[in-house]
Amino acid sequence: MATNSIHTARLNRLFVFFAAAQVVVACFQTNAAASQPQPVSSIVQSLDGEWLLATDPKDEGRVQQWFKASQPQAVPAKVPWIIQEAFPGYHGVVWYWRDFVTPANPHPRGRSLLRFWGVDFSAEVWLDGVPVGHHESGETPFVLDVTDALKVGAPNHLAVRVLNPTHQPIDGLVLNQTPHQARQIPYSAGGAYNCGGIADSVELLLAPVVRVEDLYVAPDPKTGLIRIEVNVRNATSETAHGRQMAAFGSMAAALFSAPPTPAIIFPSASGCRMTRIWRAGICSMSK
Repeated sequence: MATNSIHTARLNRLFVFFAAAQVVVACFQTNAAASQPQPVSSIVQSLDGEWLLATDPKDEGRVQQWFKASQPQAVPAKVPWIIQEAFPGYHGVVWYWRDFVTPANPHPRGRSLLRFWGVDFSAEVWLDGVPVGHHESGETPFVLDVTDALKVGAPNHLAVRVLNPTHQPIDGLVLNQTPHQARQIPYSAGGAYNCGGIADSVELLLAPVVRVEDLYVAPDPKTGLIRIEVNVRNATSETAHGRQMAAFGSMAAALFSAPPTPAIIFPSASGCRMTRIWRAGICSMSK
């Protein structure tokens, strides 16, 4: 009975600390014109929903420039979801297309970012025929800066080439040489079905020029301390100075200096899976 009580107490403490780890983080840049700056969050536009999807069994889409326009044989497909709902039993290369319109970024010198929460297994991305980035790994999110390619207030054409690996080498990849869990071709008892595609959400972020890019929270039930690591991305040409504020019952603050960092990001800089339990923002900067 005593042992059970100790275990229960430990679990309760862990629950409290992990609940406390659902923090709100904001970064404020030094701004002489405003003594009380207010945090500004990124605007998030979901690109989930109906896309067009086509198989590319001969892997000829790049040569034929499928990234410029969807193909006549493409069928409607849901995103996020797997290729195999539309094309049962198919593995290899596919192409996704989606058109969307976005408003102007309200943040001065702000950046426009495409965020993919998960594409299994590899992805190449074009916006209006312009290559904007690529990523390998089916279970990690990645973010691409598309500011220079994005058209404001007009249709944008997004194309994604996805590889769901097979036993035949494509792009130098085969199923058994990638992190594939227990996936098998052909499927057999005890294994897992080899599925792939844009398997998680896609979003467009209209972000400030200096922003919180990622957040890692580690509560310690032994000490009662919560350790927060924040990755700040600075897309300007000068070092940004300011303070970070964290709220989880009480307020904590830390000063930061963020040197200029590259605008193209893939994968997520922290190496840890981003979590959607937090919202982060940064005040707009004035010179």
